[in-house]
Amino acid sequence: MSIPGTTRLGSPVAPSDARDEYPTHFSGYGKGGFHTGVQTLAMRDAIPLLRREEGMMIYVIENQKYYRWANGVYEEVVFNTIPIKNYVAGEDISRGNVIYYHADGKVYLADSSLRECALLIVGLADTTVLAGSSVHVVSYGHFSDSSFAFAPTGVVLVGREGLLSQGIPSESTFSKVMGVAVTATTIMLLQEEPIYLV
Repeated sequence: MSIPGTTRLGSPVAPSDARDEYPTHFSGYGKGGFHTGVQTLAMRDAIPLLRREEGMMIYVIENQKYYRWANGVYEEVVFNTIPIKNYVAGEDISRGNVIYYHADGKVYLADSSLRECALLIVGLADTTVLAGSSVHVVSYGHFSDSSFAFAPTGVVLVGREGLLSQGIPSESTFSKVMGVAVTATTIMLLQEEPIYLV
């Protein structure tokens, strides 16, 4: 049975000779599959709808990230080279924020003044999201962010309103080590048990 809107091929596509170096196709011109060589996010977004297919993957060179086309949007694909879990954000969360798990099943910004969150801290947000969205959380291992400005080799603690700190903020009810600054912008997450201050 013929397939409408297509060009018939009687055999697989191949170069004219096994020694030929030319490819049989360019991934960017195919429908679905895995698109490589996409230079920018703008180029990713410009891929025509007729070339998109549910589940297709794209590698964007400018930020060195992978994306999947799913349910009509591109979503970042994170390969678990470091331990990452997904949670539902109970409020707006920024990458690098300290996150704790709440009894309502969502995660929120940890705060050293909130004694009740001390034992429920799950790690650092690896994505910036709005309330109700899925947020990736890293629990241990190396974590880098250009917004960090730590004193290298110094201990990094839970601060106020989801931030990290290298000192104990005022009005803190507990102190909890999140890790050690490896460089000004990278910490090694090594969570310790909290110490209650009041």
